[in-house]
Amino acid sequence: MIIKILVCHPDGVFVEFLRRYLDVYGFDIKVTTDCVEGITQLIHFKPHLVVVNKEFKGIDAKGFLTKKNATQVSAQIPVFLIGTFTSREIMELKTMNARAFISNPVNPVILVERVMNLFSLPLPTVKKTMPMLMDINARGNIIIAQLEGNFEPEKLELFNYYLRSYCVEKKIKAPRLLLIIPSLYPETVTESN
Repeated sequence: MIIKILVCHPDGVFVEFLRRYLDVYGFDIKVTTDCVEGITQLIHFKPHLVVVNKEFKGIDAKGFLTKKNATQVSAQIPVFLIGTFTSREIMELKTMNARAFISNPVNPVILVERVMNLFSLPLPTVKKTMPMLMDINARGNIIIAQLEGNFEPEKLELFNYYLRSYCVEKKIKAPRLLLIIPSLYPETVTESN
């Protein structure tokens, strides 16, 4: 069975990153930056899990959960909430089927582990190869990135997200990228890399 996950978050760069990152693990992902559209997607997509940000314009996590719990079918869908929560909020939101509370910035590795645990799926195996290392620096609109080791799909998605987020934050419209790959290991030279 393929796990279907709906992600509702106001940051377009982040939801695109999360869609691509979770796709690496074989999940079926739908994303939206609009919480009201998230309710519509909830009805049509019928996800197994919803990951939603606490803060949205017009509706917050509690309002989203209230609307989600209005029908018996969607009320049973577990929710992971992203944001900062008080202990009182956590107690209240747990009664509304919130299963996990994830702080910002979201650690995608921990998110995947929580999804795997929720659905009793085996955790991803640890590779016994040289891990991918990355270092990113910027000088104006020139971004200098160094990648070393084996290219890992999930880390390449993280690398892409860091680059896009930086450009959005610094309002860089036409970035120049200097990519340094100091050494290639035989196992990195594959068709996918």
